[in-house]
Amino acid sequence: MSENPQALTPQPHFLESIEKRMEVALERLAFLSAAFPREQVKTETLVAYVASLSDIPPDELTEAMQDIVLTSRFFPTIADIRRRVAENKLGLPSPSDALQQAFTLIDTGRSPEAAAVDKALRAAGAEENYTHGGFWRKAFLAAYKEICEGLITEEMYSRD
Repeated sequence: MSENPQALTPQPHFLESIEKRMEVALERLAFLSAAFPREQVKTETLVAYVASLSDIPPDELTEAMQDIVLTSRFFPTIADIRRRVAENKLGLPSPSDALQQAFTLIDTGRSPEAAAVDKALRAAGAEENYTHGGFWRKAFLAAYKEICEGLITEEMYSRD
């Protein structure tokens, strides 16, 4: 079976897109290096970061790196950056906001804004065992954390 050589050759628009993403990744890494001046980033490290981050859309990468600069004390790993991109993309509420949504759901019957909150409520059995006491809160927060970790991990490794 002969293969079509044109099918194996990347199209110019695809190459331009990859080049643009690599360029943005390199610019964002320069931004990180400036933000964390104590970190001496080797050329080999930059190459690994660019290769590992160039599949991320430029606006998502920029937002994640700006967040990291504002919230991190140390130069991020590739996994840290990919995780922040996934967190931003999913827009999950913080645990305290999720807990507030859970209270609202139980008190008013109004659906939570995040599906992860509803899943955590069911996993914790909160609707059946509702009191404002600590038991279901702990169970809810543990379930919410586990659900969020699963969603973030799935998002980190998905390739759109």
